[in-house]
Amino acid sequence: MAIGRALMNEPGLVLVDEPTSALDTRLGEQVMELVVSEVKGRGTAAVVVTHDTRMTPFCDRTVEIIDGHLRA
Repeated sequence: MAIGRALMNEPGLVLVDEPTSALDTRLGEQVMELVVSEVKGRGTAAVVVTHDTRMTPFCDRTVEIIDGHLRA
């Protein structure tokens, strides 16, 4: 529901905060597949913030914040 709400007004950028935090691996992957599909299909950019490194393969680019420093 939240994904649909975030995309319904055709934004240029979607901010996604911990989309898989309460999900098991399989369901988390399904959520990320949906996010990627919808974002790419609409030509929208997305910034995903997560502690779940299993989800990074779904991203085009990743950066980490380690001890307050940004590492690309």
